Amino acid sequence: MSDALTYEAPAKLNLYLDVISRREDGYHDIETVFQTISLWDRLTFSPGGTRTQLTVSGIKVPVSGDNLILKAVGLLAEAAGRTSPVSIHLDKRIPVAAGLGGGSSNAATTL
Repeated sequence: MSDALTYEAPAKLNLYLDVISRREDGYHDIETVFQTISLWDRLTFSPGGTRTQLTVSGIKVPVSGDNLILKAVGLLAEAAGRTSPVSIHLDKRIPVAAGLGGGSSNAATTL
């Protein structure tokens, strides 16, 4: 029996987007309506190992600390006050920088 967990991280379309104002922190307040679509990345998490690692198949993306999946793992470990190494495999199908929210969806799915 495998301890691996697999989840789908859906892509989304912005059906409506209005930038309301720019905040002091540089981000913007927005009003938006999202709709998921039938396109997703697949994330598989396997516990164990000596350190957290990320592998990717499909569309190539960085597997460094800049990847939102690894950032999410790091922030979760910090908030929990402990680390639990995990091997993560990303089957990347959502195009990069296409406005479909793939990176954000992957980070949210990771959490």
